[in-house]
Amino acid sequence: MSIENMKISVVLTTYNGEKYLPEQINSILNQTLKPDQLLILDDCSTDGSVRLCEMFTRPARDIGIKIVKNAENKGWRANFMQGFGMAEGDLIFCADQDDIWDEHKIEKMAKVMLENKQINALCCNLTPLYHEGATKLAGYAVSNYGENRLEKVSLEKSGFKVLRPGCTMCFRSSMLGAVEKVWAAPLAHDEVIWAVALVTDSLYILNEPLIQFRRHGGNNSPSNEKKLAARLDRARCAKIKMENLLSLSDELNMPKSARDVCARTLKTASQRVKAFENKSILSALKILPSIRRKAALKSWIADVYTILKS
Repeated sequence: MSIENMKISVVLTTYNGEKYLPEQINSILNQTLKPDQLLILDDCSTDGSVRLCEMFTRPARDIGIKIVKNAENKGWRANFMQGFGMAEGDLIFCADQDDIWDEHKIEKMAKVMLENKQINALCCNLTPLYHEGATKLAGYAVSNYGENRLEKVSLEKSGFKVLRPGCTMCFRSSMLGAVEKVWAAPLAHDEVIWAVALVTDSLYILNEPLIQFRRHGGNNSPSNEKKLAARLDRARCAKIKMENLLSLSDELNMPKSARDVCARTLKTASQRVKAFENKSILSALKILPSIRRKAALKSWIADVYTILKS
């Protein structure tokens, strides 16, 4: 297969995004390698988002464009999953409504996927674009994963922490069935794509910034705030994700090392849920001996602080 014969879908979800949508849509339509399909799923916007999408995509006659206006609000997580189910491409790219893509983003990432059959999901690097009210990104989200241009992400090294947001990702359609089985309503689409590729040893980062990642007060970003409800929600999500991954371990041909990490992570997530639900420092202390990474230790300290504060 040549890169010209590789079919590419872009899934873009929108909700009251008229302020930034023109720049994002134009950056997708003006790619050096154009997508074959652009799916825009609007989640009941009350502004002019749908009208802008229709206006700015109308001239793109060489791209199959479908704009879906949801009858009821699904939330951004389910909205992305709906779009993935409609995608017809060999590669599926995720797009947020407020970023700006480098004109070579699709071409460069598709070429890497074409030349490296072992990769099922690929992320690029990003350049933060901060606006008033934005929360600054953590260092791991913007720094290179390794020294080489193309780096394999290690489960043992990084755990399940998502080091790049969904808008930097593309993945093979052959992976979609597993993503749909692991996904559940509380989970973000990108954390599931990340996890499935990670446990199948097929997740890579392209150390090249190919997107301007816009940060502003209205971003839908996972919360790391030190509030009990928020941290309990993330612990429950981790528990669901590990349970679903382990239930698919045979189907995914998951290596034993990955199964072991999933099992350990499930145990920790279950303990965290119990600690938060009972507001129990004793339950939190039981987690400490199993902590292996600095990031996990920092998270545990935040858990204890949150329980004490509550």
